[in-house]
Amino acid sequence: MKSLTAALAWLLLCSAAYSSDQTHTALSAEDWYQKGMAHSNAGQYHRAIGDYSHAIRLDPENGRYHNSRGWIYHTLGQYIRAIEDYTRAIQLAPDSADPYNNRGLSYQKSGQYLRAIADYDQALRLDAQFAEAYYNRGLAFKNMDQPEKALADFARAIQLDPTNPRFYRNRGIAYKKLGKYQQAIINYNQAIRLDPSYGRAYFNRGVAFKKLGRLQDAITDYTQAIRLMPDDARTYHNRGVAYKNLGQYQQALEDYNTSHRLDPNNARTYYNRGNVYSRLGQYQRAIGDYSEAIRLDPHEAEPYYRRGVAHKNSGRPHQALRDYNIALRLDPKKVEAYNRRGMAYINFGDYEQACRNFRKACELRDCAYLSWSKKNEYCR
Repeated sequence: MKSLTAALAWLLLCSAAYSSDQTHTALSAEDWYQKGMAHSNAGQYHRAIGDYSHAIRLDPENGRYHNSRGWIYHTLGQYIRAIEDYTRAIQLAPDSADPYNNRGLSYQKSGQYLRAIADYDQALRLDAQFAEAYYNRGLAFKNMDQPEKALADFARAIQLDPTNPRFYRNRGIAYKKLGKYQQAIINYNQAIRLDPSYGRAYFNRGVAFKKLGRLQDAITDYTQAIRLMPDDARTYHNRGVAYKNLGQYQQALEDYNTSHRLDPNNARTYYNRGNVYSRLGQYQRAIGDYSEAIRLDPHEAEPYYRRGVAHKNSGRPHQALRDYNIALRLDPKKVEAYNRRGMAYINFGDYEQACRNFRKACELRDCAYLSWSKKNEYCR
């Protein structure tokens, strides 16, 4: 009886497996494609890849299937695979603008801006009304530090689609790169009007306000950006800088601490928090933060210089001199470091070296210390 039951169970299992295989086989390429679209829209990207791959196996000459799978690979950051799929889609449908635009995006994410621009150019030759292709080409020009060309593309994208807040925000960034902060703010305003929950637009407008010295307005925008993007370390950091510039050091420290918690490997956060500790006379904490900034970015002169000043204020003149030396090796035009090093040599009684540093600073258009040293007869 037991063996009969086991046999029946085995037959049922085999029947279910056969039925499942039959269902799989019964699906057409288009059925698999539609399943992939559904999984993609639900954010189930790996399932979508499997579905699109089934569709491609059944119909390998369909460019849409390759294009859609390429988009999933792009979304997952697998740009090489995305480019392979887009290239095959282009071979199968050379008159379709979409695969060129999409391949351009993957080239752009890979830092291959010239190839990206070539693809956007071709997409626009095929479809002169393709707003996203103008926008994406504008992004490539922006990333290549060609803001004037970026502005032209963003303007065309806005003309074709005046309701897209991303277009205005990035045109604002291009204006900001040119130092045209008022025009930048106008574009950020429009982006926010179109999408009041657009946290990045508030952040960027805060940056423009700071550049104009409107620190309270900057803080207001950073605060709104934080409400919308509570895990964004950079926004806390920038608000901390604004608080520091207003002399509100405790608020600045709180923001730097939060920024550090969210992004513990950001050298600028350590550096700026060190500056606040120095302002508060907490030199040991400042030295600790400058040292971390140096560990994370050993080729930046400013943290060495600031750590040198903190060492000097802590009564460690030799450590200060060592840091001034490194700062000047990294940045031979750092005038304040020559003056600080000159004062260190004054304290060591080495007036010749002190005067040499003051003269170098004067060559760099800061003669105040040299004048002081001559008045006090340290230098001739």
